[in-house]
Amino acid sequence: MAESDTLLANLIPRITNRVEDVAVEALGYILGESKASLAALNSLVRTDGVNMPEIVRIQTQVSGEGMRPDLSGLDQNGEERLLMEAKFWAGLTDNQPDAYLNRLPENGPSVLLFVAPRVRIPALWPELQRQAGQELGTNVRDESAPNAAVSGTEKRLLLVSWDNLLNGMAERSKAENEPPGIYANVQQLLGLAQRMDSRHFLPLHSEELSPGIARRIENFYNLFVSASDRAREEGAIDWIGRMASATNNTGRPIGISGINAWIGIHYRLWSEGNSDDTPLWLLLYASPDLLNKISTRLGLREYGGYLPIHLKTGVEEAAVLSDMVSQLKAIAAALQDAKAESG
Repeated sequence: MAESDTLLANLIPRITNRVEDVAVEALGYILGESKASLAALNSLVRTDGVNMPEIVRIQTQVSGEGMRPDLSGLDQNGEERLLMEAKFWAGLTDNQPDAYLNRLPENGPSVLLFVAPRVRIPALWPELQRQAGQELGTNVRDESAPNAAVSGTEKRLLLVSWDNLLNGMAERSKAENEPPGIYANVQQLLGLAQRMDSRHFLPLHSEELSPGIARRIENFYNLFVSASDRAREEGAIDWIGRMASATNNTGRPIGISGINAWIGIHYRLWSEGNSDDTPLWLLLYASPDLLNKISTRLGLREYGGYLPIHLKTGVEEAAVLSDMVSQLKAIAAALQDAKAESG
């Protein structure tokens, strides 16, 4: 099971739009319960030889000086040495990061840590630098953890990805043989982070705006239309309905072996990066028992009634199309057999 299939990943976005607040509370809880996770966080903030005092306690959303950071970390003397902001896709506030850097103590090393989706880091880091409101000295650019020192101080601004932080916590917890529940909690939060990463707007890259992207999506459209037309001609599909589009998909209703179905491009399933990387899917309006029989018989993974239609790579269109029709025929035959077994 992929991390993004976890209970927390599926449940939280359905019941609240304050997902970042849930993630902050979950992270604070884990860091309060797991010494290994706290040790992993301490290792992470000690970048480039920074001699940070050990963080021994984490607090969530402690107000002060007109701001409320998501998490704050205290050293053994009760000094606030770490401020932490957990982001998915929310923008920076007027106080970030300038006022937060000012809140850090002037005596000794301290860190302002932002956590964000990995794909957001290249765009968020320049924005943090622009809004710092003070001169940043040594600027260390690392793909997973860019950071910069605040000139004339021992303060440091650091940006890391959710998976960098949480994978480090999970590995440390496992290595130190903490109770399995702690490791499971970290995996749950990682799943939520990955789900939020996949469901929101990603920073654009120039190559993504090229006509080639549009042509490729048009190719996918033509493939499922042609494959379903041919499968009907060859008797694998009973009927074909009118084309329809929705927020997450574009496709057409069909009948296959007496079962109502749908075939088309499903953008959400495609974007989630499942083990079945394909834009084209077949939805069967069938009972769970029948779906289980079909997926088991064909060796396919079933996603809430959806079966993947795999696309051959490195071959001409005719070969891709022929293989798709073969897959539809195999599904139709498996449906017939499963229905016969069920009586």
